[in-house]
Amino acid sequence: MPRPALVPAHELDKGAWFTIRALAVALTVGSAAGWMLSGPGAVYKAEPAAASSPSLPSRAAAIQKERVTRPVAATRPTPRDSADPGAACSGLNFFAAARCMAAQCLKPAFKPHAQCEAVRGQQRLETEKRSPILAN
Repeated sequence: MPRPALVPAHELDKGAWFTIRALAVALTVGSAAGWMLSGPGAVYKAEPAAASSPSLPSRAAAIQKERVTRPVAATRPTPRDSADPGAACSGLNFFAAARCMAAQCLKPAFKPHAQCEAVRGQQRLETEKRSPILAN
């Protein structure tokens, strides 16, 4: 049986090097595009530099205070939606709305509401799935 002809090593490497270079270029371009689209300028608004800018610890405290007050304000019912626990959670995404509804249903004014009955039923089901012994 005849043996296949041997191909020089430098010819085999051309395809592999081309693939590696193309992958490196694609990763570099993708990383640069991702960095430019989701950099700090896209997420946070640039603040003008003031002559008396607050020190770093006080600025960090202000950012933390803003983060804490934002969810609290989102879960606080307004006078127009005091009869519906879901109205305070209407603008939130799926997970945040679920947490908001759970918080709303803990309030005494909303305990007998039908939406809160559904929330408590879902919480019971999740508890039974996680720990069936404790659910009984």
